[in-house]
Amino acid sequence: MQERPMGIRGFRVRQPEEAEARRRSILLAAGKVFAQKGYWSATLDDVAEEMGVTKTVIYYYFRSKEEVYAEIRVTATIDNIKRLRAVLERGGSPEQMLRGATSDLLRHVLEGLEQYSVLIQDRHVLTPENRARLREVEREYEELVRGIVEQGVRAGVFAARDPKVTAFTIIRAVLGVANWYSPDGPLPPPYIIQHVTEQLISGVLRTPAE
Repeated sequence: MQERPMGIRGFRVRQPEEAEARRRSILLAAGKVFAQKGYWSATLDDVAEEMGVTKTVIYYYFRSKEEVYAEIRVTATIDNIKRLRAVLERGGSPEQMLRGATSDLLRHVLEGLEQYSVLIQDRHVLTPENRARLREVEREYEELVRGIVEQGVRAGVFAARDPKVTAFTIIRAVLGVANWYSPDGPLPPPYIIQHVTEQLISGVLRTPAE
């Protein structure tokens, strides 16, 4: 019989699926509050008010505001890794995989603008321990994208540039959409996904001159 996971207070979690759903609802509410007020101005009271619960509910799952902030970033990146691995498992040419990875990340940035606006904020608010944990999962995602780029360079499909720099540039460009896209503006998400993806991929493809 599989043992129930342990909670942060040292008790067995009786209903893991419900606990995970509540945990994610806290992260979503916190992402919205952090995006609106900024990390330093936001409080866990604000997050609790956003959820319509007491702050005690949040403290059942997280120890501090900094831990909530770190978990938003780590959880989002882990979710990105899972989806990217699914893209890689489907296979295809390097261009198809890079296009799939780029459009997937763009889609989720646009679906969760508040959450992703937090992803590109200052990481220096984190403790060294949480900063290292975040960097570990970020590096895993970056290495998967870099792997696609390396395949494309070897195949002569992508320009022979530094794959690490190329991967990092694409990722940061996609995450940066959370800074400037407005859901109230005239451009719908499918338009942004198509055009940003095309711009980024065209910048990677090898030209006849190369």
